[in-house]
Amino acid sequence: MRLNNFLMLCLIGFALLWSTNIVSPGRAAISPDCNPGPKGTQFADVTGDGRADAIVVNFGGITVRRSDGARFMENARWTGNTFYGDIGTLFADVTGDGRADAIAVNPGGVTVRRSNGSEFLRNEIWTTNPYYGSIGTYFADVTGDGRADAIVVNNGGITVRRSDGNKFLPNELWTENPYYGAIENCFADVTGDGRADAIVVNSGGITVRRSDGHRFLPNELWTSNPYFGNIGSFIADVTGDGRSDAIVVNTGGITVRRSDGHRFLPNETWTDNPYFGEIGIYFEDVTGDRKADAIVVNDRGVVGRRSDGSRFLANEAWTGNPYFGEVYPICDR
Repeated sequence: MRLNNFLMLCLIGFALLWSTNIVSPGRAAISPDCNPGPKGTQFADVTGDGRADAIVVNFGGITVRRSDGARFMENARWTGNTFYGDIGTLFADVTGDGRADAIAVNPGGVTVRRSNGSEFLRNEIWTTNPYYGSIGTYFADVTGDGRADAIVVNNGGITVRRSDGNKFLPNELWTENPYYGAIENCFADVTGDGRADAIVVNSGGITVRRSDGHRFLPNELWTSNPYFGNIGSFIADVTGDGRSDAIVVNTGGITVRRSDGHRFLPNETWTDNPYFGEIGIYFEDVTGDRKADAIVVNDRGVVGRRSDGSRFLANEAWTGNPYFGEVYPICDR
């Protein structure tokens, strides 16, 4: 999903979505439980202007609505034909040019279509064999080179394939033992060093393993008590300081715990009332100010609440009509 060094976010059941200047090399994940949730609707900066755009994946192809910082513009067709993966379809900057690319994960391997800022180009095979995890499959820049890498989480541990800008390199084992959460797993830069870290959410709290660019270091407990939402749990930089924060969405509203680079600080209430969507809720920087905004997708359209670094502001309609997709991860694998 980054316009800051990692406006990465993690959604329960789906995750996708950056680098120090303007882009977000990645934040993409395939749901462990195959929850269809977002209905093929994602937000990522495919144009390279520092603002996350609205993307829908349909059986006939991929459509994009660019963000102009105040709304999503008219539909633009970004593929001339069908492009989606049987295991998942994701968007992350794997090439390092500041634009999120389209990634399809299939049982036979990973295919990429580069973004040129106006469309997704021809198919490129980025693995010559299958690469996906039994717990989840993710794309995030764990090495700090500005390119999103391919990460799989299995029962036995975490494996990474680095991106060299043209393909994913051979497997590297980044943990020597299992590391995943009962509630959520994601990869985001919570320390502010430009490398996505491994984060797990369990009923007892949130644990982080920092990336040193070659492996994930030992467990660190980042909350001393439980912190997760009944609507969803997310990680994204809503404050704009380059460190991703912990966000929970409950039926009563949204709460944030800021990252100070070593832990998540006390709860802050960021909405005074409920705010979540029938189709999905997301946290991405759609305005280009380096702070992730709160976006909800409903049957009627897309609504945004800008972050001012301390709270989410009033509702703004970002589309005048419905905008969501048909394709989402398939559970059979």
